[in-house]
Amino acid sequence: MTQLTSNFGVRINDGIYLYTKGGEFSYEGKNYIGEYHYDNVIPKTGPTHSNDAKTLQRHYTNPEHYLYDKAFAFKPKVLSYVNPKPHLYIPNEQTYEVGLDSRYFIEKVQDSQSYAIEIDLVQFKQISTKGGIDGGLYSSTIVAWKLTGARLDIIAHNELEIFKASKIVPSVNYAIKNYLEYARITLTNTTASSITENLYTNGGMFKTEAGQDYIGYYHLHPSKGYMEGAVHVNTKHGYLYPKEQTTATPGNTITTNNQSISRGGY
Repeated sequence: MTQLTSNFGVRINDGIYLYTKGGEFSYEGKNYIGEYHYDNVIPKTGPTHSNDAKTLQRHYTNPEHYLYDKAFAFKPKVLSYVNPKPHLYIPNEQTYEVGLDSRYFIEKVQDSQSYAIEIDLVQFKQISTKGGIDGGLYSSTIVAWKLTGARLDIIAHNELEIFKASKIVPSVNYAIKNYLEYARITLTNTTASSITENLYTNGGMFKTEAGQDYIGYYHLHPSKGYMEGAVHVNTKHGYLYPKEQTTATPGNTITTNNQSISRGGY
């Protein structure tokens, strides 16, 4: 005589017959449906102990999590990992001569409480190696940080770099909010000879002619300044104004932080 005890268990005399309809365990990364039993609190396939019983793992909704656990958690770890050590980035004179420098950021994956950490080159090179940072637990990225040039060019370049890096290390945009950090202004924007296109802002940097916060692609014209759209076209399109600047009427010359930009035309 049997007695139903739960959705998955039926008592048979003095034992428990266990059956899962799925969503509890996985076998070889796939959802397991069928009979199972516990062997010293370890779930295994089949209704009772046998030499053919297979060990069941937790249920996985993401195949990548299974592959990681299979590589590390299912066997003794042969590598000894360390926690990342935050690095205070300070450029030197050599990097200023180059004008660009690499900065390295990491963040724990699948962790809502995580935050971006800046590390040095030594730690970055040792990711996933013995004595280094666990590359399975942390995602990493490199930011090409612009240090010299025209003020607006530096801002545009560094904001785009942070935007691209945020696709890998999501909270990096909280780690760096000042796109002019350590910058040395060596040129004015009016000395630029070409149009810088395919730039992108997440907002907070420009306002439109109507005074609204601008989010989207934009380009930098050497004489007209920042304008809406990824590329410059001959049809009329809107001007963009840095947030600290008072909106000017197209056709006038505006001055922002000692930089003059002539507005007018397309």
